[in-house]
Amino acid sequence: MKTMLDAFLDDLTRGLYAQTQTGTYVPTLVIGLGGTGLKVLRHLKKALNRHQSQEIRLLGIETDDSENNKYPAIPPLEPKELVVLDAEAAIRTLARAEDGDASAQHVLEYLPVTHDLIGAVHQSVRGKIQLRKGAGQLRRAGKLLFCSNVADGVNLDNIFLDLRRELTGLGTMLAKRTAGIEIERGTRVYVVCSLAGGTGAGCLVDVLGLVRKHFGGTTDVVTAVCLLPGKALDAELTDPRDEKVNTRGNTIGVLKELQGFMLGQFGRYTFRFDAHTEMDLGNKNLLNCVYLVGDTQWNGTPVERWFDLCQAASYFLYGTLGTGVGAAKEAGAVNHDVSDQARMKARPSLYNTMGVGVVEYPIDEIGAFAFRSIVHSLLDRWLDPDVDKSEVGTLATQVQADLGIRDLDDLQSAFDFRAGTLPEARYLKSPGARKKAMWKDDDWFVGKAEAVVSAIDGQLAGYDGDLARRAQQLAQGFEDKLDKHARTLMTSNQLLAISVMQGIESQLKKLAKSASKAYEQRASETEKVLSRIEDLKSSVHKLDLGLDVLFRKRQGLIEAVNRYLDLRVAARLEEHVAGLLNRYGHAVRDLLNRMQTVSSELQVLHRSNREQMEELMRSQSAPGFVQHAMPLDKIPAWVKSLKLPVKTGFAATELSLQALLRQALEDVEGVIRGGLSALDVQADAERGSKFTPGLKGKLGALEQTSVPLINLVERAPSESDLQPQSFVVAQKAEELAASFKVPAGGKLNKVDIPNPHFAMCMRTLHEFAVEDWSEYELALKHYETKPWYYHALPDHVTLPPR
Repeated sequence: MKTMLDAFLDDLTRGLYAQTQTGTYVPTLVIGLGGTGLKVLRHLKKALNRHQSQEIRLLGIETDDSENNKYPAIPPLEPKELVVLDAEAAIRTLARAEDGDASAQHVLEYLPVTHDLIGAVHQSVRGKIQLRKGAGQLRRAGKLLFCSNVADGVNLDNIFLDLRRELTGLGTMLAKRTAGIEIERGTRVYVVCSLAGGTGAGCLVDVLGLVRKHFGGTTDVVTAVCLLPGKALDAELTDPRDEKVNTRGNTIGVLKELQGFMLGQFGRYTFRFDAHTEMDLGNKNLLNCVYLVGDTQWNGTPVERWFDLCQAASYFLYGTLGTGVGAAKEAGAVNHDVSDQARMKARPSLYNTMGVGVVEYPIDEIGAFAFRSIVHSLLDRWLDPDVDKSEVGTLATQVQADLGIRDLDDLQSAFDFRAGTLPEARYLKSPGARKKAMWKDDDWFVGKAEAVVSAIDGQLAGYDGDLARRAQQLAQGFEDKLDKHARTLMTSNQLLAISVMQGIESQLKKLAKSASKAYEQRASETEKVLSRIEDLKSSVHKLDLGLDVLFRKRQGLIEAVNRYLDLRVAARLEEHVAGLLNRYGHAVRDLLNRMQTVSSELQVLHRSNREQMEELMRSQSAPGFVQHAMPLDKIPAWVKSLKLPVKTGFAATELSLQALLRQALEDVEGVIRGGLSALDVQADAERGSKFTPGLKGKLGALEQTSVPLINLVERAPSESDLQPQSFVVAQKAEELAASFKVPAGGKLNKVDIPNPHFAMCMRTLHEFAVEDWSEYELALKHYETKPWYYHALPDHVTLPPR
């Protein structure tokens, strides 16, 4: 699963280069079949992602989506880019065929219930399909899986229809014309797969048929890019002894079928995908050209890893599509119809091959290490467990003062609700009123005191609305200030921030305890004051006039009543203070929970990021089709030279993992992108740098690296007889091409692109025979042991002779 850092990294290099401007819109679809096809598509997606906009649609077709999650160095296909064939649809189709259902009888044309070669065919196919791991090297099972999902299952017919509309629909065309872009007639469709397995090789022909159903115009060009088996693939097999034979047999089976279609040997062939979906090929070409990609170069140099071969195929596609080579006028031979002369040879020469050599800055790895290293440094600070306790205490005191919770007096005074300011709570306070009352009779004097005491609670209740509104204001202000403190402290040190908030929580508990104690004290005093009032009421009489000119009894009653009023005011305020403290406590606890959650998420992210960094640091640049302009082990030193800023102690916009990191890293993205933009593979090769050792030599070796990926037998045509083309692709292609030779009998094309991090040489050869392939005779020998097993066309179709 992607972390948010992965999403940041996607943004870091996305749109790094402007889209290659060809002045025309070329609708393009690239389809990858099976595990190999998915690898190629994902490599291609990685390269295309760096452009601002794309006019290229990708579609992977596979039986198991686990392949999409392997190899974290290449991005997975998005859901709209990946179709996982529904195995249950295939099993249902097989069951209907067995039951004699007329709608599925066409299945028996290529999957009889039994066959002398493997016995119970349906039982064997059902077992392979139910494993959900592909077609088990049986091409006929791959065909069933695909065809069963054309109208049923995932409904590939509708998916292809939607792709057609998306690429060439009226809305798209109008949008392009409105933008002043010319539209090239026809759609380019590329289908890439291995010829060795059961899924890709099994469904290739039918995929091409469905492609032609939806892209059947005379200007629609369909190209197949097919990877041949060899030692690189053998190293990937789980049971090489048996599986190796099948990989060669399947390859010959596919090539015989493709050759039959390209030569028109199957007549007006009708593709029957299911009972409701057919496609009469008529006079159309099923495909325009086929590229065969082997694991041995023309000069005999082997390719050791299948993964590298997939990368080479992806760069061929990227060179053709993403760099503008395919759109250049000089590149007409990259996708072409086979010539009549090639078709009529004794050994029809229908096939092409390619080779690629690339020197590029490993932008994704550089960006990832730069980004992850600054994140590592940032999280080290944020999650530092070494916190000064005195700093916690100092900060807690400062925050308490700002929040107004140093003591109960802070809270109570914030309400501005005191007896001295309330007329209802002032009994005979003025000297004049008190003097006048002294001369009233006992009944009046006592009655007045009783009335004041009995009325005060009702009178104070009238202030509850104001007190509640004031409590709401205080609570909102408290929560806002508290949240801001948390958002700031969390960008300094997480443990410090949490410790300070725990101190605030502890302080609120102390205040609640003090409030509870004050309540008990006030309640006790209230009882005593009421008792004293009762005593004074009975002892007040007019004899005081002659015996006590100071009216001590009446003065005492007045003081007792006023004290009672003070206590009732305090009691009324206590209720709102208690409610406010409760709300403060909830706010702090909720905030602490969120802080601890974010801190835990950051700790998990820190561990994951550290593991990714360690993996990046273990990576080593290895010789291959792609040479790194900056070796991977030089990246840390280059990143250090950027002096990336670490941003701490700021108020995050919200308390979340995303907000904290987004703001902390907002300046970093610009610095990294600026550093990346300053890299220039050609200029850096000329001036030299400690970060790019041997770069000039790597550029000079592109011609050798791009030797075509096919090894032919000695009797095969020479390289100069195969219409060789070389393409030099770079920001300043003319300068780079100066050291390249024009291929004998061919052309050297120079293509300028806006990407300063990339230089490529791509070489193509055209129109050789399958019999020229150096492993053809051995593969044919394996094929001839069980030809029925290696084909996927209906049994009534007559295959062309050798």
